[in-house]
Amino acid sequence: MSNTSTPIGEDREARREKNRLIEKALTGIAGLVLVLILVLFLGAKPCSATVFGINFRIPGCEEEQTTDPIAGTWAVSAGQGNSTVDISIIIVEGCKVGHVCGTINLPSVPCQASLKIRKIEDARYDYDAVDHVGACGPVGVEYLELKNDGSLIYSYNGLQRTLRRK
Repeated sequence: MSNTSTPIGEDREARREKNRLIEKALTGIAGLVLVLILVLFLGAKPCSATVFGINFRIPGCEEEQTTDPIAGTWAVSAGQGNSTVDISIIIVEGCKVGHVCGTINLPSVPCQASLKIRKIEDARYDYDAVDHVGACGPVGVEYLELKNDGSLIYSYNGLQRTLRRK
């Protein structure tokens, strides 16, 4: 006569493992429900979700980038020939491509313009200077670029200046 029963300790371990798997499945389902609520009811656009420790990315989905990393007031006083050019840039938080996101002021020129973000790619923010006031020069290739050291590069028609956060 063979003994096919399992010791009591093994039954408890099997139940614990089963409970862990059920808990993991319920956590994954709750995560998916949360993502659906965000998408369907709140209009959020998540491009990825993590379920059971696996990160899923939605193909072709791009999260909207904002100006948050460069938001604030930036300034530099830079020598140009025999004179000094002061540059002050103010960028608002949460601004997205296609919107006016800040202003640039060059009081010594004098020139003031609004910055309309055209494209955000990595740490580079291409913009169009719009609504010029004063003696602003011709429009060209213009961008701001956040550097690893925390400074902001202002580029206008090939001229670059390094600005610091105020």
